[in-house]
Amino acid sequence: MIDPVWAAIAVLGGLVLVNLALTLALIRRVNAPERLLMDTMVGLRPGQGLPEFSAETLDGRLLTESAFSERLTAFLFVAPDCGPCVEEMPAYVQLASLAQSRSPDLVLVSDGDAKETRAMVGPDTRATILVAPKQSNDLFRNFAVPGTPHFALFEKGRIITSGMPSARQHAWRSLLAMWNGGGRTVSTATSSSDAS
Repeated sequence: MIDPVWAAIAVLGGLVLVNLALTLALIRRVNAPERLLMDTMVGLRPGQGLPEFSAETLDGRLLTESAFSERLTAFLFVAPDCGPCVEEMPAYVQLASLAQSRSPDLVLVSDGDAKETRAMVGPDTRATILVAPKQSNDLFRNFAVPGTPHFALFEKGRIITSGMPSARQHAWRSLLAMWNGGGRTVSTATSSSDAS
């Protein structure tokens, strides 16, 4: 017969090993590179055609894909109920203003209505902002936006890249460098630590 003390020690030892294995798995998952997460959040793939869309700007102009089909353009998809979007909005608006005099163009695309979007971006912005409420506009779905913030870079009717605006995202770092043009640097919390 097995001594109850040794049986309890064996059961307790087994539970400790299971707990250790689960803890190590959790640590591994938390420390996984952002690219593993991004593999499941890709949006449109490079080379795909620019989807058809139409959306109004905050000043009421109706724009379609033809307005952007030939120019190098980045859409930055944001949402009024997205905490990181709201937090980074002053920097995003500043980047969009800088991009008006540099290439590529930067267009903010909001899934909120005009009132929510104005509240999010502020009253005095010169940036081009498309308003595409999800309930009445398919722009977010057509661009396969997995979440916000998210960007898509395209030219001549083709997607070049898309992803999450992050310091670990090489394309986003390259866009920031082009918009900053070697002058005053605009950084965002998601892009301020420049990983190589």
